[in-house]
Amino acid sequence: MPSAKERIKKALPSWLLLIRRYWKAHGVLPNLVCPATFNEKVLYRIIFDRRPVLAQLADKAAARSYVESRLGPGVLPELYCLTTRPETIPFDRLPNCFVVKPTHGCGWVQIVKDKSALDRGALIESCTRWLNQSYYEITREWVYKDIRPQIMVEEFVDDGSGTRPSDYRFFVFGGTVELIQVDLGHLITDRVRLYTPAWARIAPGAGSEVPRPARLAEMLAAARILGGGLDFVRVDFFATATRLYVGELTTSPEGAMGRLVLKDLERHLGGRWKLPRFAQLRSASRSSGTPGESSDARTQKVSIIIVNHNYARFLRQAIDSALSQTYTNTEVIVVDDGSTDDSSAIIQSYGSQIIRILKGNAGQLSCYYSGFAACSGDLVLYLDADDFLYPECVSEVIAHWQPGCVKAHYYLDVVDEGGARMDAVVPSGCLGKGKSPLKMMRLFGTYCSPPASGNVYSRDFLARILTPENQRTLRNFYVTSFSADAIPIFAAPYFGTIVAIPRTLACYRRHRDAAAAVISQFEVEADLQKLERDHQKDLLRDRGWRLAIGRNEASRLSEPSRLKRRFCYLRLSGRGLIASDRRLTLVAKGVWSCLWWNGYSWTQKVAISAWFLGMAILPSGMVRALIRPALGISDRTPRLRQFLQVREGRRGRTCEECGTGPAA
Repeated sequence: MPSAKERIKKALPSWLLLIRRYWKAHGVLPNLVCPATFNEKVLYRIIFDRRPVLAQLADKAAARSYVESRLGPGVLPELYCLTTRPETIPFDRLPNCFVVKPTHGCGWVQIVKDKSALDRGALIESCTRWLNQSYYEITREWVYKDIRPQIMVEEFVDDGSGTRPSDYRFFVFGGTVELIQVDLGHLITDRVRLYTPAWARIAPGAGSEVPRPARLAEMLAAARILGGGLDFVRVDFFATATRLYVGELTTSPEGAMGRLVLKDLERHLGGRWKLPRFAQLRSASRSSGTPGESSDARTQKVSIIIVNHNYARFLRQAIDSALSQTYTNTEVIVVDDGSTDDSSAIIQSYGSQIIRILKGNAGQLSCYYSGFAACSGDLVLYLDADDFLYPECVSEVIAHWQPGCVKAHYYLDVVDEGGARMDAVVPSGCLGKGKSPLKMMRLFGTYCSPPASGNVYSRDFLARILTPENQRTLRNFYVTSFSADAIPIFAAPYFGTIVAIPRTLACYRRHRDAAAAVISQFEVEADLQKLERDHQKDLLRDRGWRLAIGRNEASRLSEPSRLKRRFCYLRLSGRGLIASDRRLTLVAKGVWSCLWWNGYSWTQKVAISAWFLGMAILPSGMVRALIRPALGISDRTPRLRQFLQVREGRRGRTCEECGTGPAA
């Protein structure tokens, strides 16, 4: 049980604890009204600066994407493993030397120089302890608060002597290097040396000189690129005889508690640091609170990845729609999952207009991985081969994209097998936006989102969930042949904000081979089998996205559409899909779920609540009139469709208000 002192400290605001810590470290109170010294400005940044890029750089996994997007591949130590479960670290496949550290803190690291002498159990225990600790609670630095705890296993950078090479730390202000700090290693008592960018020693005397590194010019150029656009960042390098490695990017060195050798140097560096105006920091905090895309969205490249399996009759329309986008900075990748129809010939006919990936049949998830590995876009759209895009789709996404978001989604017009619109859109309710999907995920384990073709993701987000480790895990525990789109859709709220575009920008095809095929007849046994399959798919989808992001918490409520399917099954069969299902139980859960579900307009909340009440009290002969539309049977009455859809003025290509389409 924490002591009274610890409870008081936890209750105090972070800014007060940080100021107290600064006073204990430096013997003076910081000037945060008009900060002048380097450490005062570091503290100012920690307390007031909420720009998303700072949180991105604090996350060791996300920082890798930042570095590679600016310097390209080959500048970072090789990443062997990234996991939330230390017991899954593939020790047998690791080299003899490697480095283990968490993504959400500093100073926690274990260097393994001889794998044969490693106590694996002790290392796993250390990793588990790191994962269970909040570095934010220790330091009160906001950038660590929402980082997803993961364990990284990286290449051990060796200078040839069996020890880690010297650490070169470049202090970069607005793209200009002002100071180079050399850390010679923990085995040397007087281990720190300070140099100018021209390699002139600062405060000479104590300790031996460090020879000018052969790769100094290369390090200076890389530091300027990585520090460009930032008021300050410290870039750490390791340099060997053959390669240059970027170590870490630090935005608040030593949490403002460190001391530089000379007080004059403190003031000199403080003078070189031009802090953003306070109003700019507040604006940045409001516009986006999580790490994500920080560059101008209008310059970003969009990859459209078409996933196909035996959809030759629809494939050409999908490819043509992707090639006909009014936004020109795109690439089109077609992944064929071992089709046995004419798909291959159609794909080959497009020549160099598209990137072709023809592979054996391994399921939808394998197509997601193959397409992502081949793409080069900043944003990624997975298009099912039986769907197609409107020409303005990507342009609208680019126009709405915001810094810090990980996903944008939009409505889809429903079309039949021939491409004719069916006077319906999906999803049927209000699209989740901002942080509301995260609230819905915690309540329901789902939120209002379109299927695959209605979503565009940031590349950085996909890189964090489409990892080799997740692919192996999902292959073992998850049916990978369908519903791979559920993984990024339901993982996205945990990684950033979501942009909702209130327009229909693509078409979702319902046909006899599709999972969402229109049912033309009421057949009890066939309907029961479909409800059972849908229930199992729901369970597999839930398990899939939870495995992908390492979360196991149970949802507190059930989504209304799932409760509707369970109620239909109960009334048709007399038994529940879940043993505890009873009429009164389901009607209570259904009405309560409707009230909390923010994907419905109030009209839909009332209509669906009335549906649950009707399912509970109507006799079997009459209840089928409610079951038919719930199962998607195509000949539902126009009166019911008109009641559940929005008014005529809201239909079509523009859906400015909530409640579009038929109720789910």
